[in-house]
Amino acid sequence: MSDMDWFGDERPRATTAEDLRAVASCWTRVEILLALSGPLRNLRALAALLGKSSSLLDNHLLPLRRAGLVRRARRGLDHFYILSDAVKVEWTAGGVRLALRADDGASVEWMVPYTSAVMRIMTGGLAAG
Repeated sequence: MSDMDWFGDERPRATTAEDLRAVASCWTRVEILLALSGPLRNLRALAALLGKSSSLLDNHLLPLRRAGLVRRARRGLDHFYILSDAVKVEWTAGGVRLALRADDGASVEWMVPYTSAVMRIMTGGLAAG
């Protein structure tokens, strides 16, 4: 990642409880965070992985970036995305635990079972069995 140019506008303000509620109310944003728990991905790779359009994902990535939950970098013409330190993802025996922490101390957690659709997509169907 040393040849990446990380944008300086990633944290224009502190992450708040309101930001976390906005993520919690939208399953697509949760899916994006789960997808970014793996390798560094560009928008096309995210769209292919999640089976959603690039424009839809771009619309959801903007509030995630503004909230300081996702960072963006550029390599050539591509934008790549990575989770910030405010997002913790833990792969457990029962599923994936996703925890978000705001700068004001608020937090939100989910446990996403491996049998969920997004986990089947991310594991190439391996999670279904």
